Amino acid sequence: MTRKSYVLLITLTTFLFALSAILFACGEHTHRAESYAYDEAEHWKKCEVCGEDFDRAPHNFDGGYCSVCGMPQPESGDPPEDPTEGELEYAPFGSGYAVTSRGSMTDGDIVIPSFHDGLPVVAVAEGAFDGEDITSIVLPAELTEIGDGAFAYCDALKEVSIAGGTEALTVGVGAFRGCAGLTEIVLPARTAALGKEAFASSGLKQIAFGDNSALTALPARLFYGCDGFDVTFGDNSALESLTAEVFEGGRVRNLTFGNNSALSSLNLAGCKTLRSLTIGGSALTEIESGAFENCYNLHAADFGSSEIL
Repeated sequence: MTRKSYVLLITLTTFLFALSAILFACGEHTHRAESYAYDEAEHWKKCEVCGEDFDRAPHNFDGGYCSVCGMPQPESGDPPEDPTEGELEYAPFGSGYAVTSRGSMTDGDIVIPSFHDGLPVVAVAEGAFDGEDITSIVLPAELTEIGDGAFAYCDALKEVSIAGGTEALTVGVGAFRGCAGLTEIVLPARTAALGKEAFASSGLKQIAFGDNSALTALPARLFYGCDGFDVTFGDNSALESLTAEVFEGGRVRNLTFGNNSALSSLNLAGCKTLRSLTIGGSALTEIESGAFENCYNLHAADFGSSEIL
């Protein structure tokens, strides 16, 4: 075989190989995808080979979730409408999208949608609304992360609504720091972690952790700079320990725990503004010496059914 014929053969072989690959991708093949994408109405898969959507079908809701793709069932049959004007800005994040800024949104009442481009909105990015003039925020059940400083120094923010659900939620460091207009907030049971100073220097007067709260611990200086606030834990709280460090730099007034709390360690020494402590029932069996040292204003302590020695 001459050198010219050899080169021609190699070129022809390469061409045929490339052509076969193209025909395979564009022609007949078995679609392949590991997971579903979905919106409010239906779910589907996107082929990893050719990019074509396949297995598109309406949701089959059972027990509050689609039995095929796992999407939570909406409260009504219609997709929720976003009443705000303009467009939030997004970026890919994990299995979905994160809101990265207010974008062109002009309305002060912000509703974070459950989905964007067919994928769930799972996060509000670090500093996304830092210093923005917003008055209320609604966060969806799909959200799993509120980033560090996400709503920091939103002075006009008065209402925060976080949907319940099954996805664990993490609230970042200083997420609501400096929100002077925010006087109360309810954290759903799915809240699994809170960052240091998450509510520092805010206007909080009442914070409630819902029944079956998944939180097992609270960080130091959570309420730093907060003046005169009450904290309530619902029934079946998973919180195991509570120390004065949580309230460092803040002025807590009343602490209340519901029934069947996992609380087994308590030390509130130095909480000079604490007025009352109520524990409906817990795993607490012993209070260490000095646990209430310098709690000058503590006038009422009720340990309910807890068996204190």
